[in-house]
Amino acid sequence: MDTPNLVRMPGVDVCVVTMSSGVEGSSQDQHVALIRSTDGMETWGDPIEIEPASSYMSSWGVPYYDEANDLLYVFYTYNTSNETGTPYIGGGASNKPDIVGTIGYRVSDDKGLTWGSRSELVVPTTNIDERNVYDGAKILFWLFSVGVPQYVDGGILFGMAKVTDGHATDTEAFIVKVDIPPTAATLLPSGMDGDGLVPDSTFGATTVSEEPCIFVHDDGLITVIARTDRGYASEFWSTDGGVTFSRDWARQLDGVSYIPQPHSPVPFWQLPDGRFLLWHHNNSISGYTNNRHPVWYRLGERVGNRIRWGVHHLLTYTAVYNGQIVYPSMVVDGDDLVFAASDKGTGIGGEGIKLLRFAISDFKF
Repeated sequence: MDTPNLVRMPGVDVCVVTMSSGVEGSSQDQHVALIRSTDGMETWGDPIEIEPASSYMSSWGVPYYDEANDLLYVFYTYNTSNETGTPYIGGGASNKPDIVGTIGYRVSDDKGLTWGSRSELVVPTTNIDERNVYDGAKILFWLFSVGVPQYVDGGILFGMAKVTDGHATDTEAFIVKVDIPPTAATLLPSGMDGDGLVPDSTFGATTVSEEPCIFVHDDGLITVIARTDRGYASEFWSTDGGVTFSRDWARQLDGVSYIPQPHSPVPFWQLPDGRFLLWHHNNSISGYTNNRHPVWYRLGERVGNRIRWGVHHLLTYTAVYNGQIVYPSMVVDGDDLVFAASDKGTGIGGEGIKLLRFAISDFKF
């Protein structure tokens, strides 16, 4: 199981996951599923398929609970043309077809027990698609969320990373907006001539900008923090509803120091008391080897149009060499925070889900 996303509903908690019988991204039975809890996340039932394992590959589920209509939506990357790999520019291919297709989604009216038929949303084209290995004829992307997306102006917002080929070394971050009930997907930024969110060259030019975590403030400011391959977390913000974005690197309370982060997601959330919580690994080690643990947190506060982050504190760790505790989602349960994260053990493959519970009062600047 991978990329767990927790959703709270009256009487039921669910965790939406991507699961398969083998290595992430390369097993043809990879599919989006969920597990349910009816006792406050103490115990969990068996997986329920959202998109059948016998169907074309589905990956990276993003849930949304429409409370007014008691409907649970899950959006995901759906390999609609049943590709068996993702080509490389220049020849060859990866065996991971989990980043090609359309946005599929299904709806449940019984809190995840059963699911309606699949619908699909076309992914709008942008500049990066024109230079992908398919010359834009097919879109390469994956979806990203760290829990239930925010509902803003008639739609929900979640992350997308677009890719040019199977190497995934040329990527751009976008925000997906889907109206509820869904009729179409649009992409932000909408006014930057078809370009996505890419950091500046402070740490050298990069073509990697992925897995944007999004927060919309009460005054409409949009804050985005994304992962890069430069060893630090990037930050983007928009004051015009996502038409355009300013960019910098995420910074500490002094307004000068940066946030060390390897090539790994950088989730953040707002706590009930208004503070922000950042999950990160506090190192700048390149690649994917032995750098996605331990997990550290920082608390943050809004300063102008930015979020500034305090000192780092240890949250959790694994004793396994090259272990990875990544892709967390978070929900509030009374006076506690509950996290569900991918526990990748000895690296890619063989993932499980780690559930963590902490008292909100334990978190400090």
